[in-house]
Amino acid sequence: MPTEPEERLPAAVQIRVEPRDFELGAEYEALRKRSASSGAIVTFTGLVRDFNAQGALNGIILEHYPAMTVKSLHAIAEKARVKWDLEAVTIVHRVGALENHDQIVLVGV
Repeated sequence: MPTEPEERLPAAVQIRVEPRDFELGAEYEALRKRSASSGAIVTFTGLVRDFNAQGALNGIILEHYPAMTVKSLHAIAEKARVKWDLEAVTIVHRVGALENHDQIVLVGV
């Protein structure tokens, strides 16, 4: 399945929306290189839950409009970067068919 190219943004903000899974360690190291003067790196990894308010789930399918998705995620990242004077922000958001407990999103600052 083809992936969408990484949005070309300033080094401070990196956004990717793609169907393939991400490797947390590799994403951390890339963020660390872009955050040379930061005193800490914090990451959040969201997972597909196996339930919702209506009961059990057997995975999800995430559809999206690529241009709108990247634009919205970039706006959120840039707002956080400015508000908290962040040196770098990474967001990786998966799309497509995902199984329960799959990684769905990574946010790193």
